[in-house]
Amino acid sequence: MAGPSVRFCDSAAALARALAEVLPRPVVIVGMGHPRWVDWDPVPFKQLTVVGSHGRGLEPWKGGRTHTYHVVHDLMAEGRFPSDKLLTHVFPLDDYRTALDVLTHKGRHGAVHAALRVSS
Repeated sequence: MAGPSVRFCDSAAALARALAEVLPRPVVIVGMGHPRWVDWDPVPFKQLTVVGSHGRGLEPWKGGRTHTYHVVHDLMAEGRFPSDKLLTHVFPLDDYRTALDVLTHKGRHGAVHAALRVSS
């Protein structure tokens, strides 16, 4: 059985389960309740993408109240969340100074998030 491609974790137990259960190359989103110690071995071996997130709770959604992560999941599944636009800049590792400048002045550069490319 295939594991989920996206997991939302808001507790130590949820994070441990997600890292153990997911198949290679999914995204694991870690909320504010993440543990200080966790077995991170699955991250490189399964080529996981681990993304941090904060600011969550119960949201009014579709006539009820549900967890923020479930709202985001629904929006992504419906194609209404522009997740492909969150990473706006990618820099070679040697250009880290420019990356830091862009992130320090996000409005000037139209940046949301930036990444450093460690290989060519």
